[in-house]
Amino acid sequence: GFSIMIFLLLVSLAALVAADYQPGEPGGRWSEDDLLKTKAKLRWIMQYPYDALQLVEGGKEIFEFYQTQDHHLTGKRRAAGIIPNQAKIVRLTFHDCLLEDGGAGCNGCMNFEGMGNLFSLAPCYKANNPDACSEVDGGIHPEVGPFKTDNNNLLWVAKVLEAVYKDPNFGPDYMQHFDKSLFESGKSRADLWAFAGLVAVQRGAENNNRECDASKPAPCLGQIDKDSPSCAADLPLLKFKSGRSDCVPSCTGEDDFPFCTSAHEVHPNQHANGEDTVSFFKESFDLTPRETVALMGVHTLGHPMEFNSMFHAYPWTTRSEVLNNFYYINLVNTTSYRIINPKRLTSMKGVNVKKCNLPVSSFIGDEDGNAKRVVYKVRSERRTASNGPFNWQIFTSRCSVEKCKEIQARDGGYSPNSCCHYADECVNGGSACPKRNFICYKDEDCESTRLLQKIN
Repeated sequence: GFSIMIFLLLVSLAALVAADYQPGEPGGRWSEDDLLKTKAKLRWIMQYPYDALQLVEGGKEIFEFYQTQDHHLTGKRRAAGIIPNQAKIVRLTFHDCLLEDGGAGCNGCMNFEGMGNLFSLAPCYKANNPDACSEVDGGIHPEVGPFKTDNNNLLWVAKVLEAVYKDPNFGPDYMQHFDKSLFESGKSRADLWAFAGLVAVQRGAENNNRECDASKPAPCLGQIDKDSPSCAADLPLLKFKSGRSDCVPSCTGEDDFPFCTSAHEVHPNQHANGEDTVSFFKESFDLTPRETVALMGVHTLGHPMEFNSMFHAYPWTTRSEVLNNFYYINLVNTTSYRIINPKRLTSMKGVNVKKCNLPVSSFIGDEDGNAKRVVYKVRSERRTASNGPFNWQIFTSRCSVEKCKEIQARDGGYSPNSCCHYADECVNGGSACPKRNFICYKDEDCESTRLLQKIN
């Protein structure tokens, strides 16, 4: 009789372990096989986000819709606001942990307020018509602010991760798939979202190190000049812990998704100053000022998009797929370089940038190759009745064609860091000529503050 009881108990436990996940319960433990297969799927999504988006229901249609939107970007880049790329996965991971009024967070759910808002590219503010912005885009423009972020357009990255969560065969055929989905084996969605964030951060660090190969002669793409030390960084071991509980979904109608909650979330103020930002992270996550500053460095990944947030598509750093310390460099330095991959320059034809020892650096300074003076300027987006929202952008002066001619006549060539490489490209009609007024042809225009050019 005792052996039968033991047998029945083991059968019951096996059934419990294999049961579908139930919202509100702690997520089950992940095996090494779970981690490796999920990581492979996540890395595939980040490598091929357009393909991943079109595998989920509605993904192909939303991609085609965004292709039709009025925006200065072209082709696939128009859909950059919705694709499940590396930066959006990190953003989803953080937004999942924003606290609800009851104190819950990191629970595999998000509030859908503002979800799906699509703002026009053209500014709507008119001094002689205070109602102009309320008359466009279906009246979604606020009068002031905005003074809190939202989860707009995280829906599609969440839908792609939901496919990873519930479809054991999601992804290309050549991948190793699950016998049972993560959901069917008792894992929580919150744990998947957290793990996805870790994988995305790890990939960002790998992208940085790929351009900082110490075994090759400097400069590589991530180095200023031949005397630069290696720019590779050792990312600390990222530890994943399971056991998070999903919220019980509470949305209805068109928002009836298993990861939607009607609970109010406490979001940060994107117009806040440093003191307010530190206070938010202290109150929400009990972080110290130092920890807050460290966390903010993840903004080296990604950038805003006008049609998602009304904020100009200006990157905090030049490479939105690379995790490094340039977010901090841009904050504190009074001089800097414009970072451009030189591979498209006519003079670089036949040069394999992956082998390093670059004759033209990625770090472009003034005509003599020195770091340029930079300043921050406030930019009005002109998309609310109060002429906002507002942000800070970093600018520097243009590159003088006349000075480049003088240097060429004097030295017979340029520093690897000289902007003259691009001045020549523009003068000669090369395809790598930088857009957005990077070059000036008359010296009197080069130093005008009205013509200061974005460095990123």
